[in-house]
Amino acid sequence: MDCEGAEFSLLDPANDPILIRANILVEIHPEFGNKHEIIRRFEGTHNITEIIPSVRAVSDIRVGPIKNVDLLGAADERRGDQSWLFLEMNASRLFVDGR
Repeated sequence: MDCEGAEFSLLDPANDPILIRANILVEIHPEFGNKHEIIRRFEGTHNITEIIPSVRAVSDIRVGPIKNVDLLGAADERRGDQSWLFLEMNASRLFVDGR
């Protein structure tokens, strides 16, 4: 999910309970909110992994070559203090909590 800051309003299981039964990969835009807000909402139902961007090599790109396209540049979309959260549903927590 990459929704340019709307992740902080969209990813709220209190408003949309189906989210507790979904695996979610979300790009965090810190200029719109604090990642700990999303972590707090899902820590009881999901295993959470933060993914920090790293420098990519040409060998990391699984497609190509494409004529007149800089694939390495396209694969290296980073802006500022950017990270991703992988929210992996933990089924054992769901049933313990009675959901």
